[in-house]
Amino acid sequence: MGQAFPKQFKKGDPTSEAIEWTGLETGLARQNLIRPGDFIAAVKWNEAGKIDEALKGAEPVYVFSNDPREFAYRGDPAALVGHDALIIGRADAIKGHLADVSRYFQSVTPAGMIPVGRGGKDEIDLTVLSAHDLLRPYPRNGL
Repeated sequence: MGQAFPKQFKKGDPTSEAIEWTGLETGLARQNLIRPGDFIAAVKWNEAGKIDEALKGAEPVYVFSNDPREFAYRGDPAALVGHDALIIGRADAIKGHLADVSRYFQSVTPAGMIPVGRGGKDEIDLTVLSAHDLLRPYPRNGL
């Protein structure tokens, strides 16, 4: 919509929230980013939902924020200590939480971008960060 009617969507396409992130699974596989024992972290619960749907529940997804919603009740956060993660989400969301999330890992490095969209057109670039060695459990109620 934003490309077809740029004047009407100067602040972005509000329908972009309806985009399913189904291309994420293929993108992660193509870049060989998921390894056994890793988990997925998002910084927003609604992005975690899109990630979980795209990965069809194949990888554990957690939310590292003060509003994890239902993701706060998935598994034991202590069981993740020592594991690596992929932090996935929109660039602006990750940028706003990166300093807080990074202090829970030994290191965090860029791992790439994965485009998702609809109708064969890429509309959103998802940032993927590789986070190594979770140092301590992330609190269920956030920071």
